[in-house]
Amino acid sequence: MRTVKGALILVFVILMFGCWLMSLIASAFHERPNVEPEEVHRYGVVLLMAYCFLALITTIGEKAITFSPAEMAFLFPGPFSRRQLLCYKVVGAIMTLSLSALFFSLVMRRFAHMWIAAFLGALLILLFVHLFSMTVALVTTTLGEGAYTRRRKFMLIAFVLLIILLAATQGRDLLKLDPQELWKQVHGNALFNGLTTPLRWLFDIVTAENVWPDLILALGRGLLVNGALFAIVLVLDAQYLEMSAAASEQLYARLQRIRTAGTAAAAPSRPGKKPRFTLPDLPWWGGAGPTAWRQLLTVARAARNLLVILAIVLFIALRPLIFHDHKPDAAEDLTLPRTMVAMTFFMTMFFFTLLPFDFRGDLDRMDLLKSLPLGAWQIAVGELIAPVLLVATLQIFCLAAIQAVVGSLGWLLPAGVAFALPFDWLVFGVVNLLFLWFPTRMAQAGADFQLMGRQMLFMMVLWLSIALLAGTAAGVGGLVYWLTAQSQLPALVAAWLVLSGFGIGLIPLVASAFRRFDVAADTPP
Repeated sequence: MRTVKGALILVFVILMFGCWLMSLIASAFHERPNVEPEEVHRYGVVLLMAYCFLALITTIGEKAITFSPAEMAFLFPGPFSRRQLLCYKVVGAIMTLSLSALFFSLVMRRFAHMWIAAFLGALLILLFVHLFSMTVALVTTTLGEGAYTRRRKFMLIAFVLLIILLAATQGRDLLKLDPQELWKQVHGNALFNGLTTPLRWLFDIVTAENVWPDLILALGRGLLVNGALFAIVLVLDAQYLEMSAAASEQLYARLQRIRTAGTAAAAPSRPGKKPRFTLPDLPWWGGAGPTAWRQLLTVARAARNLLVILAIVLFIALRPLIFHDHKPDAAEDLTLPRTMVAMTFFMTMFFFTLLPFDFRGDLDRMDLLKSLPLGAWQIAVGELIAPVLLVATLQIFCLAAIQAVVGSLGWLLPAGVAFALPFDWLVFGVVNLLFLWFPTRMAQAGADFQLMGRQMLFMMVLWLSIALLAGTAAGVGGLVYWLTAQSQLPALVAAWLVLSGFGIGLIPLVASAFRRFDVAADTPP
């Protein structure tokens, strides 16, 4: 509230969040449940099972018992036993999860007949997730690292054997079914139902129709499940303090990396280990080459996380092709290919936050960038090259995959390749311009009420800006298309020139915003 920008953002978030929350409350208490209880059990159980499986085979569980640096300095030397510290973490989790359950109860109200059932069900489900993770962490500490590695291999083998057993009991035609029918068959299996009964008890709370006996009995079974996990946590009483301190330090360091460089920097660094490869020096490019080389090197070093992002993007972009029954005689139908090409470009508007290889990742290096003997426009161009090249390469790869599967893109393929660079330059130019005007970190150390307002305002302005600029280019292309008697090539060239002109025009704006960026006043905490 001490600055005009801060006051405007606060007013904006109050209006947006208040309207959204009021509509959510109104719909929660006026709409009747429109989902069958069996559907809630079916898909809720698979989500909980997926989390439990990930906690068993990955390191998610090890981070369930973590303490902040202040807690480690104050509580670890204090006169508290390990079980008292566990109880402290569980009680603190219940208080935190109660607030989360209050929010989730509004979302889950459309699945429940009573709000209190949605709230209690959400609370016990979240508590089950937390206690299960704590149990995995304590079991891992008790068994040791070697046994933990063997346990992960055993769980993978057991999972494969379970799938084989379910397939054997359901018959050979099981794998020929579509995903929805396949899940219905598995859900109706007696073995599967027996293994997932405790998980179904938790969702019985959400779908209870009456307080007595439905809700009370379901609540008792849910408390029994969570109570059993809590008893296991107390009985294990493992020497977890050293593990918790190490996990807490790793989590804090990871948060700092994310706050500085975004999600792609979440992978832990390995001190003392030499990098396996480097990139050749780029040309000088008027001073933009060294900055672009450093950002491209960051992209190469974050390749592991980027592969995960790439897999997600490709699945979202190519999902209609994977599940679409495309027949050879429908090659002339361009409806699906055009939709796929549009999704390939629009996904840039959703995944740019995962690729902060520009000014957003250099927030803590602004003083160093300003001290370089380069002009502001040279630094601006160098910062934009890496994310633009990365996303453009990803889009061209998606277009090639669509062409390989559909085989009927025609002029859409060369047009998509030609428009990839100017469109991505336009998107990341606007993103960096807005970031320099309204700087914020990629992740916050704590709850920031204004962060939601910043993100909503950022996305709204971004979408409006891209719609205006890209729409203008499309309008010019349409006008040329009409004037040239429906000739596609001149229309595409005109639209490309206008779009490229807008991208080039953003360079002085971004450079001016960087020049005006005050490191002392504008750098967020």
